[in-house]
Amino acid sequence: MPDEADGIIDPNDMVYIGNPHPDLTGGLNIDLAYGPLSLNMFFYGSYGNDMVNYVTRWIDYGMFNGGLSHKALYESWGSPYLRDNAKAKLPMLDQNDISQQPSTAFVQDASFLRFKTLRIGYSLPTKLVNKIQAKSLSIYAQVTNLFTLTKYEGLDPELDSSGSYMGLDQGAWPTPRQIMFGINLGL
Repeated sequence: MPDEADGIIDPNDMVYIGNPHPDLTGGLNIDLAYGPLSLNMFFYGSYGNDMVNYVTRWIDYGMFNGGLSHKALYESWGSPYLRDNAKAKLPMLDQNDISQQPSTAFVQDASFLRFKTLRIGYSLPTKLVNKIQAKSLSIYAQVTNLFTLTKYEGLDPELDSSGSYMGLDQGAWPTPRQIMFGINLGL
């Protein structure tokens, strides 16, 4: 518990903030078929997990001399571009500032719902399949990582979900979208 009674902010007032472990994770797989057409959709989500967005720390709070964000330049207290300091959303840029210490400013809700996979297939007619002496033949198109719904400000809320960096976004490359076409041949 923080020591609020003494009126002094010191290490005794530190508390744990954020939790990288989700309260709920889940997926939904939908398979539909009508005649020769098939449709598969897979959704995946996570709820109740927090992420420390170090990228925000680096670019919003001036930890490094270059690569500042738009917010750091135009929404920091004392910025020459901000006419009214009362509208500032970030502290004054200062590399010696305590804003570089771990705080709730870097912890963000990383809950998300992602449309992971959409696959559309077509099974070719039996007459054509029999001509090539196969049991089945179908073609398909598949797209992965269609979209992600999240309030997280980083590039990807679905980062390494295990190991020593769980809950830390250190600028990892986001999950790419992939478009694939294929043929399934049953012999």
